[in-house]
Amino acid sequence: MIRKIFRTIDEYEFENQGTLVDVVNNAHKRGLFDDIDELRIMKDVRNTIVHEYIEDALVDVFDEVLLYAEKLIVMIENTLRYIETKTTP
Repeated sequence: MIRKIFRTIDEYEFENQGTLVDVVNNAHKRGLFDDIDELRIMKDVRNTIVHEYIEDALVDVFDEVLLYAEKLIVMIENTLRYIETKTTP
């Protein structure tokens, strides 16, 4: 979402294409999510899932996935509303 959607919004709004930190800060200023630290934790959870090769270890991550899935859904809804308001004439 950060690399594709948030960066695309920056490009659409002619924002300077900076680092991923800049992209995250811009998205935060737009109100797409509430807490930058939570976004970092979500990214860490995602990386754990992607790079975990032993399925049994994924059970330990499941509770975090459930917690942050709700927050991700809210972030997606906020982003869709933001895009709709910027692209609707």
